[in-house]
Formats: sequence, structure tokens, C-alpha cells
Amino acid sequence: MKKTIRNVGIYYPFWIKEWDVDFLPFVNKVNILGFDQLEVNR
Repeated sequence: MKKTIRNVGIYYPFWIKEWDVDFLPFVNKVNILGFDQLEVNR
């Protein structure tokens, strides 16, 4: 049986109060925190 590793992500508005922001600055932060992906809604 093949094991599947599930990616763990975080939604970028977790750190913001406004919806209209650039999410690219959060990519490095997410990587440092150990998440596999940054979820965005554009």
C-alpha cells in the first residue's frame, strides 16, 4: 500500500486585516514556519 503525505498549508489572511494585500511577502514566512504551501484566494 502506497502512503500519501498530505501537504499542510496556511491561508495568507491569517496575518492581515485587509483583503487587498500582496501575498508574496508571506511566502518566506510560511516556509520558515514549516508549512508546505501558502493558500491564496485571487
